[in-house]
Amino acid sequence: MTDIPANLPEGTEPGDPAWSQRLLPPVNTGLAIAAFISVWFVPLLGAILGHVDNADARRSGRAKAGLAMAAVIIGWIGTALGLLLAILVISALARAGQSAPDPYATGF
Repeated sequence: MTDIPANLPEGTEPGDPAWSQRLLPPVNTGLAIAAFISVWFVPLLGAILGHVDNADARRSGRAKAGLAMAAVIIGWIGTALGLLLAILVISALARAGQSAPDPYATGF
């Protein structure tokens, strides 16, 4: 059974709007700050750290930190753009290698 805090109005059950408003305020933990800083250098690492902080917030009953959410969003966008760039560079290099003239051809 879920423990219901004593400071809720009478008749309030889990799932009611008043229940969800009783979360602890968001806190920018060290993990959220590390996620936000690292997302600018290694986007995938920042996204993972942001997910870890959000999971910790859910387990501890506090609201999710804004820095952690920003790290998750920016991290996954940065990871997707990095993968797209890598695919484009590899395909461009493969095409350049195919169209290069053969240096050993004599022309006969």
